[in-house]
Amino acid sequence: MPDILCPVCRSLFAQSPARWRCANGHCFDVARQGYVNLLPVTQKHALHPGDTMAQAAARRAFLSAGYYAPLAQAVCRQVQAFSPRTVLDVGCGEGY
Repeated sequence: MPDILCPVCRSLFAQSPARWRCANGHCFDVARQGYVNLLPVTQKHALHPGDTMAQAAARRAFLSAGYYAPLAQAVCRQVQAFSPRTVLDVGCGEGY
């Protein structure tokens, strides 16, 4: 896995199965689904940031059905054409 920098202080993360923590103590938990949301809490401008369990389940069902796959593949081809490096989309939920 490529080195990933903390979005708060830009130091490297030490990654464990449960959380990612940087040398300065900024910590991001790994969700049950396996993703890590790297959007700092201070950047979440909502009373209840994130999706409800029902919203997450509906998104998972939609993505699993393959409806989004053609668009995702087209976007991946375009990104790869411009940058052969790994790209990290911060704040993208499950990381589909």
